[in-house]
Amino acid sequence: MDLVRASEVPAPTRYTLAGGFAVAVALASILHAPDPIANDGPLGLLRVDKWIHVGSYALLTYLLAFAVLAERARVFVVIALASVAFGGGVEIVQSTIPWRTMEFADVVANSAGTVVAIGAWRATWATEPVARSSLSD
Repeated sequence: MDLVRASEVPAPTRYTLAGGFAVAVALASILHAPDPIANDGPLGLLRVDKWIHVGSYALLTYLLAFAVLAERARVFVVIALASVAFGGGVEIVQSTIPWRTMEFADVVANSAGTVVAIGAWRATWATEPVARSSLSD
């Protein structure tokens, strides 16, 4: 399998990945959730659902940075604000759904994931290889 630079991945593919994941996060956030997830997460520091929030919003933010091939600080700020606003909006929508709840702690976890992703993207964007697939052939 050959590797390509992130900039060689066609823009429509990058935008589709980010948009598709955003839709998946939104749907997962409004659908009826199964029984509560176990309370303790890794190391017993946070509940498992908070780790899921951190991971989901880290991936969402990383995919947004990948979609626009972010390089400038201003772009990172816009991406971070968009990701946090998306998470806040999802929480507001959840407050109107009987089987879901709005939690400020979820917004904090989403924001933490955003910060992690911005740091990861800044550390890797210039050298980030992507596996070449049949989409780019």
